[in-house]
Amino acid sequence: MARPKKLDNLIKNKRLNVKMTEPEYLIVIKNVESSGLTISEYIRRCLLNKKVIIRKVNKVDMPEIRDIKANLGKIGSNINQIAKYFNQGGYRSSQVLYELHNCMDEIHKAFNDLSKLAGDDSGNN
Repeated sequence: MARPKKLDNLIKNKRLNVKMTEPEYLIVIKNVESSGLTISEYIRRCLLNKKVIIRKVNKVDMPEIRDIKANLGKIGSNINQIAKYFNQGGYRSSQVLYELHNCMDEIHKAFNDLSKLAGDDSGNN
């Protein structure tokens, strides 16, 4: 079965040529890519004051950063197991507990910094 024909007033048969500078063009292209729209649809929405949603694009998407985040998570899990040992009556000294707390704080900070660098908002663990 053939696709139904569009109504005459819905057929896009008019062209509009626009000149812009190289920096303007690069901004438009970046926004088009972030929106997931075609160039034509993006420009049409902008000109007609329709909503254009720019998706968040990761600032950095490198396997090394993902690996570092994964390793930080594993280290955090190990420290949590040590804390559990202490909380269940294992031998503890105040110095070791103090150092563990400092390490946990540093790991959380590093994990959050990496998450921001990677453009990931889920780094609030």
